[in-house]
Amino acid sequence: MKGELKGKNWYGWAGTILNVDLTKEKITKQPFEKSTAVNFLGGDGLGNKLLFDRLPVDTLLMDPRNLFILSTGHLTGTLAPSCGRLSVVFKSPVSSLIGTSKSGGFLAPEIKRTGYDAIVISGKAKEPVWLWIDNYTVEIKSAKRN
Repeated sequence: MKGELKGKNWYGWAGTILNVDLTKEKITKQPFEKSTAVNFLGGDGLGNKLLFDRLPVDTLLMDPRNLFILSTGHLTGTLAPSCGRLSVVFKSPVSSLIGTSKSGGFLAPEIKRTGYDAIVISGKAKEPVWLWIDNYTVEIKSAKRN
């Protein structure tokens, strides 16, 4: 792909977006363009770009086409101050515009360490599920009680 990021941790970016479609139970890994990394900085920038490009305007809150995006910034996982933040980007149920939320802790650096800059979740699962990420292995697992 032209402009594809090469190698791990290119100027802080891993260069890969993890797409999880719960309806089809399909997981894909997608490289993103260098221009995206340069023009849309941080978890908010990347998350907003992904939502704007992928979400149809007429999508409603509970629509399976709706997206839930967990995105990290280019400095996530470094020793820079406040760089352990995770941006959660979605279509706001209140305003129908882009909504964002922030989280601290270990999740954002762990997502980055597995080689992803963002996780884009779409679709609707048939039953409760959870996402297992272990290095380069990603699986959708049942959360249904036995």
